[in-house]
Amino acid sequence: MRRQRRAVDAAERKLARKDMETRCIASYEEARAARVDQEHDSARRAAAAHILAVNWPDRGLPALLGAIRENDELLAWGVAHALAALRSAKATRELLSVVRGPAAQASRKAAIYTLGFLGDRRAVSALARILSGVGREDDELRDLAADALASLIRDRRAFRALMAAHEDASDGVRFAVINALTLRAEEPRVRGVLQQHAGDAGRPFGRPSIAELVRAALGGFEPQA
Repeated sequence: MRRQRRAVDAAERKLARKDMETRCIASYEEARAARVDQEHDSARRAAAAHILAVNWPDRGLPALLGAIRENDELLAWGVAHALAALRSAKATRELLSVVRGPAAQASRKAAIYTLGFLGDRRAVSALARILSGVGREDDELRDLAADALASLIRDRRAFRALMAAHEDASDGVRFAVINALTLRAEEPRVRGVLQQHAGDAGRPFGRPSIAELVRAALGGFEPQA
């Protein structure tokens, strides 16, 4: 994802150099064309997605939501970051349509990620279904769904879905679930669940161990011998 982000940033800077003196670093028509015209490379189109979101959020939203459906991972994540920054609840319905499928995996992942930034309770049921879809859904999708549900953890349905998944077999999913539950670590029932993972050696790539996560959340909790 870092490599993709660097490519988008480079393309964004290239577009910005066209007119550094004005607030609008590209015309709406040009940005939209770069976003939807498949002759342009993915990095340039992803950069244009950010331009649309920053400068023309209302006019650009339909184009952004259309592009996230394309089977293009770099473009989908560029659009996801743009929509996440926009944080418009107007995007929720279309993003849920992508999440529920049929859609490319890259599109579904990007849509799930974006929903985590919108905080719209309409997304809870779909996200909870993905999280619980052991054997039906890819673990990376389920990991992202748990992350997205963290932003909705005060919703009773989201909380219930996360509590039900704390013993998931996937280290990545389990980490995301436990990380979300730490947001309610002040509650005795949640502390009890977290304490069950104080010795959990699961360590998703690039992250601390689940045990380290729990100890930090519980203020240095150490299991008794």
